Amino acid sequence: MNAVVERSGFARATVFLRWPNREALLAAAVRHAMGRPVITTSGDLERDLRAGLEQAQAIFTSAPFRAVFPALVAALTARHPEARLSYDAVSPGSGMLAAEYEQLASAQGFRDDLPPRLVVDALVGSIVGYYLATGQPPDDTAREAIVSVALEGLRRR
Repeated sequence: MNAVVERSGFARATVFLRWPNREALLAAAVRHAMGRPVITTSGDLERDLRAGLEQAQAIFTSAPFRAVFPALVAALTARHPEARLSYDAVSPGSGMLAAEYEQLASAQGFRDDLPPRLVVDALVGSIVGYYLATGQPPDDTAREAIVSVALEGLRRR
């Protein structure tokens, strides 16, 4: 926070009015680098899961996000809790998708025996894993393959 105050040229109180703590500042910086608004849910679970993966693909396509990605991983996995960044702070859409999954999965033919947050994290994790394995965000074909595999595994039998 001190470095931000110094580099910004604004008074310390002004910076703290906008971002009350380090986590809020980091979350705002990451959200800005993502360059995308938080997704909204529609009530159509399959469509929203697809939209969530499209969102993740678009975020990883953003050069500013790729530039902050190493710092984001470090902040999300920091050893000391006071230095750790909350995943929900940078990805509020994930929580909304998980809540929607919990509410609608059974009625829309999806498995309801899985923790909803695990479902969403596995989908987003597939995009992250692809990026880490290849050094590139997935193209539309790869994203669609990920979606297809995921949705097939989530359908109730």
